[in-house]
Amino acid sequence: MSDAPLQVELTREGREGERRRNERLLQAIFEHAAVGIEIFDRDGVSQRMNQAQSRLFGLPSVDAVSGRFNVRTDPVAISSGAAEHFERALQGESVPPWDQVLNLPSTGPDGSLVVREVVLNRLFFAVHDEQGEIDAVVALAWDNTARAKAERALRETESRLWQILEALPVGVLVQGSAGDLLFSNEVALRLLWDGGEPRPLVRSGTREPYPVESLPAARALRGEISEVDDVEVVVAAPDANIPLLVSGSPVVDAAGKPQLAVSAFVDLTEARRLARTQDEFVSTVSHELRTPLTSIRGSL
Repeated sequence: MSDAPLQVELTREGREGERRRNERLLQAIFEHAAVGIEIFDRDGVSQRMNQAQSRLFGLPSVDAVSGRFNVRTDPVAISSGAAEHFERALQGESVPPWDQVLNLPSTGPDGSLVVREVVLNRLFFAVHDEQGEIDAVVALAWDNTARAKAERALRETESRLWQILEALPVGVLVQGSAGDLLFSNEVALRLLWDGGEPRPLVRSGTREPYPVESLPAARALRGEISEVDDVEVVVAAPDANIPLLVSGSPVVDAAGKPQLAVSAFVDLTEARRLARTQDEFVSTVSHELRTPLTSIRGSL
């Protein structure tokens, strides 16, 4: 008697056992995954979700909306973009993740009902059957609230920083490691540009161009902190060059390598005028004092 039928039966049982093991493995992954998983049929009706998904959406159980929630018709799903992402996945598109903001009811420390904002990062993708046809759409979700809040706080901090830089009474330039201009406040634009064209910089009292490598910005990109007061901005009006006090500091990375150069420009025109006025006053007073003293000395 041939053992072939027995071997075929054992092979069939082995394959069936392997299939059952794979199903149990997939079931365990589905139930215990840290991300929320929800399966929709082609009509958009929720068929199944795991524990993580029910917790993320504040549902009492995994069966709370099964067979009833329709992502295509739910007002929140429509307004948040979930319905659109479902439709795109159903058409076979590769849909990138996006943030869905939800206001979910929860219980406060004192037992009162409060509404908390939750930001979920979501991803929809299609699942195909053996014939290659789209059979269902799977939605993944994970809590992105903490990161979203951190990013929002960072944007607010950056916005306040730029507002402060704009409000400063001195010119401020920020340049990248290659010398490219990243930021210029309004004061710097008025001092250093004329109709969109940069004004020449010269050594004070001369027509000699100021060496670029000696400017504080270039020195900052070499890791130096410096300050110079022998710079003038050339303007169109004769004898109207603007004297500047220019300082520069580097912004370094974790390895100490300069990544940015921050330069500050102070218009010294008024300070120089006051200094000249003071010198003239002292000179005049000295002269006026010397004249009577000379007369008195001559009469003695």
